[in-house]
Amino acid sequence: MLEYIEDQEGNLTFDQICSPDYNDQFIKSNRDTPNFGYTRSVYWVRIQLHNISSQNTQWFLELQFPNMNEIGFYRPKPYSAEYSYNFSCDYDVFRTGTHYPFSSREVPYNHFVFKISLLPGDQQIVYLRFQSKSSMTFPMTLWTRDGFMHQSQRQLFLSGLFYGGLLLLIVYNMFLWITLRDYTYGYYVGIMFCILMVQIVYEGLAAQYFWYKTPGLNNHAFIFFWLSISIFMQMLTISFLETRTRTPRCHFIIIVFLAIWITTIVLIPFVDYQQIMSFTLKIRIVNILFFIWVNLLVWRQGYQPVRYFLTAWLFIGLSTILVAMVRMNWIPSFTLAEHGYKTGIIMTGIFLSFALADRIHMLRIEKEESQNELLKALRADQAKSHFLSTMSHELRTPLTAILGYAQLLKQKTDSGSVEFTGLDTIEQSGSHLVKLVEELLDLARIENRKLKLNAKPFSLTASLNSLTNMIRLQAAQKNLIFEYKPNSELPKMVVGDETQLIRILLNLLGNAVKFTNQGHVTFKVIPVMENDSQEFDSADELNQLSNSIFNDVYDLENKPSDSLSNDVYKNVYKMDAKRRHLHFSVEDSGCGIPEEQLEQIFTPFVQLESNKYDSKGVGLGLTISRELLRLMGADLKVKSIVGSGSTFEFTLVLPEITSELPISQNYGNDKYSIDETAKEKIGNKSIADFVLPSSETLRNLSHLAEIRAFTELERELICLKSQDKQYANLVEHLLLLLEEFQFDKIGRELNKFQTKSD
Repeated sequence: MLEYIEDQEGNLTFDQICSPDYNDQFIKSNRDTPNFGYTRSVYWVRIQLHNISSQNTQWFLELQFPNMNEIGFYRPKPYSAEYSYNFSCDYDVFRTGTHYPFSSREVPYNHFVFKISLLPGDQQIVYLRFQSKSSMTFPMTLWTRDGFMHQSQRQLFLSGLFYGGLLLLIVYNMFLWITLRDYTYGYYVGIMFCILMVQIVYEGLAAQYFWYKTPGLNNHAFIFFWLSISIFMQMLTISFLETRTRTPRCHFIIIVFLAIWITTIVLIPFVDYQQIMSFTLKIRIVNILFFIWVNLLVWRQGYQPVRYFLTAWLFIGLSTILVAMVRMNWIPSFTLAEHGYKTGIIMTGIFLSFALADRIHMLRIEKEESQNELLKALRADQAKSHFLSTMSHELRTPLTAILGYAQLLKQKTDSGSVEFTGLDTIEQSGSHLVKLVEELLDLARIENRKLKLNAKPFSLTASLNSLTNMIRLQAAQKNLIFEYKPNSELPKMVVGDETQLIRILLNLLGNAVKFTNQGHVTFKVIPVMENDSQEFDSADELNQLSNSIFNDVYDLENKPSDSLSNDVYKNVYKMDAKRRHLHFSVEDSGCGIPEEQLEQIFTPFVQLESNKYDSKGVGLGLTISRELLRLMGADLKVKSIVGSGSTFEFTLVLPEITSELPISQNYGNDKYSIDETAKEKIGNKSIADFVLPSSETLRNLSHLAEIRAFTELERELICLKSQDKQYANLVEHLLLLLEEFQFDKIGRELNKFQTKSD
């Protein structure tokens, strides 16, 4: 029979408790497991024993609540004098609990076990004093010696199954975490590991095997891992349910819960254990109920893996709520609550594993569908590119003929007549259409990764001077101030794709002039020192970029890249080449671009809807320019203020050639060069000295000069000479002009040649 008395102040002594004055104050327990929740009172328990057999019997009194902080066991003398260190009222006193070293236990077991010996017909009264900051519950069982041995073996077997199952789930999912590198599995492993540690501490195994000499760690370790479970629960829910995007309001509440749990962990050293446990049990109940609600919301949205996730939360929710209600004395203690929660933990781990596996399966299906969609898009894109390429080639031939005849008829028509105006319109429209066709072809090449850089040594200063002279004329036609002052520190000779660089700058400067009605256009090219951070966040970023560009695009130390021909590479390698960082910027005083549309201007075929902008063009120039710069290892950036103007800028790394090389150096078998003597002779020739090809060939060359296709024009001229040596003088004459970027002069002379040929 179990009786108890509550000592609210904790001042009663054993002498008082066993005196006749308190004999009638003991209350007989009407529950199998007395439970008083979280309390600061001390409870005295009295148990009356009677041996009705004719033999000596030895019994084991087991307290099956292993988290009791302080226990005083009072047993009548004489027995086990070696364990006795205090004598009062003819009783031996044993003090143990989680606040005492493990060696204080009479029986070395993870639960608290006390020996009781009864003679035949003997009656005994034993007393126990309980004090704890955790829940005040004392489920006790009196075992025979054999019964205790069988029970301990059974308990050991069940614990092995439980901890083995937990370890299996942890190891398996940790392997998946490492393999898949999915943080969701990491959060799951964190939950299961903390549950494992909570159980080890709660059942006394940590005090028995880990910190048997430092019992003060029990409460701190328990509360730490207990709160860590909640933290990992929040992180797992956020990651698995994608609450940031699926349920933003619920996501915010989960973040609030997360902050509460983290704050509580920080307060562990400063707040009483009992207060923390009482508070966190209530918060966890609310937290789990909220999780179940969030799972239902996400399930309604059609997210299928949540069905296993919800089942897991139902298991852990039911187990946690039952244990919490028992610990807070809201309901009586019963076997399902005290021991059934372990089954709930295992089922939670299993269903969480199912949920994660189902999520991975769903992600794999979505990935396969995305890959199929991407493959279809790529095929459609290839078909589009093939169509554009085919149609562009089909359009180019008749357009060349139209432009040729328009130019020819203009020469035979009075400039003031209506016919001349019509022919001029035809020529301008045809030229615009040809330019559009070329841009479409380039865009198709870029999208298919077929556009490669054609790097070769060239005179940077000469190219920039020719370019700025051309832009200065365009600016003058609109009464704009064009500012460009060559920097004295610019390298004279560099290695790079001259044609594409000029094309990029021509596009940027042309746009600046076109979209500026008054004010100025400023063009700057400034050498950037390695400690200059102009476009970069740090000098290290700049140096890292320069190394990447120099080695990958202009590889002059190991081997040439695909975009740099072997002959160019060999010749440049023999030169004294070093990388130079050049910062290009184009600034205008136009109407500016709204900040929200800054990225939109780089989208193909997209133009800003503004009456202030010129309607010419189809919106490919900036797209192609940015992609070309990315091929060169740079990036085009824009800054703009509405009403004040825009600035386009990029930093390019180009190898500088510091040795003096003649312009006649042959930089590749497919390139053509002219020495100084040949230049002088060619410059003195007249039209009559040239043998002219067919009118169709001249029109094609004139068209290439019109659209400023440097590489294509150079290639056509070299092919023309290789076909027939009689065109050598003409080819060398035009190459001389091409070397100086005199496209307009080439066009005029080719028109004269067409007139003579006709």
